[in-house]
Amino acid sequence: MCNCGTDECGNKRRQGLVPGILLLVMAVCVSVNLWAQKKVKEKKKTVVVTTTTTEGKHYARGKIPVYLGHSTIESGAMGKRNFDSLMKQGLTSVDSFGNVYKVMSFMFTYAEKNLYEDSAGKLQFITDYLAEACDGDTVDANISRVLYDRTKVGDTIYVDQVILQRTDGAGAHGKSMRLDITSR
Repeated sequence: MCNCGTDECGNKRRQGLVPGILLLVMAVCVSVNLWAQKKVKEKKKTVVVTTTTTEGKHYARGKIPVYLGHSTIESGAMGKRNFDSLMKQGLTSVDSFGNVYKVMSFMFTYAEKNLYEDSAGKLQFITDYLAEACDGDTVDANISRVLYDRTKVGDTIYVDQVILQRTDGAGAHGKSMRLDITSR
């Protein structure tokens, strides 16, 4: 203790405690944050069951593959003629156990690349989008009248939000597909 009778020495002791307390609080905050991140990583490690059984029949879990027409094409590049003929057949879906699913509805998006001229006379490619919610396994009749005449190299077709129905009446979700028109 100080014999000077002033509070000067006590203030010096308190000033030395403040940085130590701040360091302790910061260390606690960092360790809590790291502990919380570790808990999140542990929760992500879940085991996924790949099948479900109904009345002795196996069905795949998760999103079911959707195919263009009566083919095995799920996504990728294809020619215009091939796309036109397969799209007219509609969408089909079969899981890994061979179970056939009925396509109830899907979202169809057509991304058409066109060459436009801006106000300065500079040419540029711009993509126009046409989106349509379709019931059943084929595109709407109004869309199909225009679609097959408009598709060309460079266009992209997206099929997503596919709703399927199993033979036992249970619903399922289909995988999205992206189709790029790359040749005639």
